[in-house]
Amino acid sequence: MLENPTTGPPKDIFRMTVDPEDAPNTPTFIRIEFVNGAPTKVVNKTAGVEYSDPLEAFNYLNEVAGANGIGRIDIVENRLVGIKSRGVYETPAGTVLRAAHLDLEGITLDREVMRIQVGGVYETPAGTVLRAAHLDLEGITLDREVMRIRDTLSAEFARLCYYGFWYAPEMDLIMNSINFSQKNVTGGVELKLYKGNVIVTGRESPCALYSADLASMDIEDGGKGLEYNPMDAQGFIRINAVRLRAHRILQQHLDAQK
Repeated sequence: MLENPTTGPPKDIFRMTVDPEDAPNTPTFIRIEFVNGAPTKVVNKTAGVEYSDPLEAFNYLNEVAGANGIGRIDIVENRLVGIKSRGVYETPAGTVLRAAHLDLEGITLDREVMRIQVGGVYETPAGTVLRAAHLDLEGITLDREVMRIRDTLSAEFARLCYYGFWYAPEMDLIMNSINFSQKNVTGGVELKLYKGNVIVTGRESPCALYSADLASMDIEDGGKGLEYNPMDAQGFIRINAVRLRAHRILQQHLDAQK
């Protein structure tokens, strides 16, 4: 089911979050306090309870955010070996913590530290939907390394736009690079708009790099035609482990000298 990127995930696979359609119609108001970037307290202002223990606070955020249908993500990700794989995850506490942390940075970090525009409240419904659809489509059409470089250019593109440098030579460089990265981003994305959420339910593209057979862990010779076999990962893991083992041996040697 999940290996077909054009279909949404079945409702019964989720364990930590309720379906947003079944979430309460009344909001839950919470407060999260941070010290040096780390969360130190979670307060449910609606229920009048608070948690200061890190594990208890995190578990409680999973509970309260999950009850409000927050924290689901359906993406096509890039494995280290270069294969695209569809994944559906739940991270209610992580979603809330990230939103709170990024917002707090908006009033505490210097502009050049952040290198992004912060400090405003905006409405951009069309932009929000278009961005969600566009990013999801890129997930099945862009090469992993192209996406990585594109991401670094996106922040600089946003900065130049905000500062009004649309006709600057550096903008020409970035625009040409971004336009090149988008040449195969063609296809359709299905979305659900509900209770403040933009939820991707499916995507398809004639230029997709995604292959259900190649991504499958169950289909033998799923990489037939690409000269890839899942058993090849054993050698890949061993090769990459050499550096980690060498680092560990060095650390053990240094620790023994202390």
